[in-house]
Order: sequence, then structure tokens, then C-alpha cells
Amino acid sequence: MKVIDIKRGTIKVDHSLESIYHQYHKNVYNYIAFRINNHFDAEELASEVFVKAMLHWGKYDDNFPMEAWLIGIAKNTVTDYLRKTMRRQFVPLDNIISLVSPLYLPTNSLKRLQFLTNRAGN
Repeated sequence: MKVIDIKRGTIKVDHSLESIYHQYHKNVYNYIAFRINNHFDAEELASEVFVKAMLHWGKYDDNFPMEAWLIGIAKNTVTDYLRKTMRRQFVPLDNIISLVSPLYLPTNSLKRLQFLTNRAGN
């Protein structure tokens, strides 16, 4: 049994964090890479998962599989990552509307109806 000193106190664990990292890193990485489809960010997030696991080691329940606990942390980490990246990819609606044909703007619905009616009549 190893003893790890974390800022919040001393915690006794059955495995070293290094052995846990080597045993589960591939599965955690694969889960993250599948979800975000970006190798570089997946590596970064996988490392973040193990840092979070180390910081919250006292919350780990020995009756729960280690891999499931780590994948749960990975799931939450990916969710946070996707929230942040989706905010960065926000495109104002005005930019999208400017790309659309003027006939499809709500203010031109009567013109659109006339245009489509004339096309159907030909």
C-alpha cells in the first residue's frame, strides 16, 4: 500500500498513480479521442483526467471499478471541453442571414411566394 501526500492530506491507496496511469491511459485517451476527434486535444484532456483523479482521490470508492471512475471523469472533462469550444464557434445569426438569398428572408415572404408560383406555372 502506497501513501500519497496531496495538499488536502495523506491518502492511502492500493496502487500507485503511475501504475494506474499506465494501465488506463489508453482507454481514457481512446474514449476522449472518439468523442472530440482531435488527437492533440485528446492527449491534453487525458492528462487532465488523471490530474483530476489525483486531486479527488479521496472520493474514489474501492467498490467501484477504477476504469469506470476514470471514464466518468473523462466524460465530464469532455463535456466541459465541448461547452468551451462550442462557445468559441458561435456565429451571429446576422452573419448567416447575409449568406442566404434575399428571397428567403422573412421580410420577403410575399416576393418568395410570387417567385415560386411563377416558376411552378412555367
